[in-house]
Amino acid sequence: MRTATVGNGAVPNERLRLARLRRTSPSGSGRPLSRQELADLVNQHLFPLGLHHTVLDGIYVGKLERGVHRWPQRAYRDAFRAVLGAASDAELGFYITRRQPPTTEATDTTTAQPAAVVPTMAERRALTIWLAAPTIASTSGLAGGRSGVWQEPADA
Repeated sequence: MRTATVGNGAVPNERLRLARLRRTSPSGSGRPLSRQELADLVNQHLFPLGLHHTVLDGIYVGKLERGVHRWPQRAYRDAFRAVLGAASDAELGFYITRRQPPTTEATDTTTAQPAAVVPTMAERRALTIWLAAPTIASTSGLAGGRSGVWQEPADA
């Protein structure tokens, strides 16, 4: 089986593709099952179960084969297994891709960063005033030159 990645870094699902190609098209052409034909068969399997809130198409099957999606919802996996005669999800190359949250035992406390200190609103206001004071004083004539004494602004 190929393990090369496609342009988006996904690994193609060769198991699903080969399972599809092993089935003969219902069209009578003698050719392998197309992606759209597989989608139609899966939809036919889901419809009597009342699970037809979305309709699979050949594009979705292509995404599964290209490895863009690796873990379809349960009803879809069940239908793919039934249509392709697979005993397990793994037989069709389906697997969970979600990351599991780290356990407390696996957490390394030696490299843990301290929590950020968030200033209160009063501290923020005081800091803003303190930072803005020199700018306000120099633009309003309060700076008073080098002496720091109030001087009347010169008329222009």
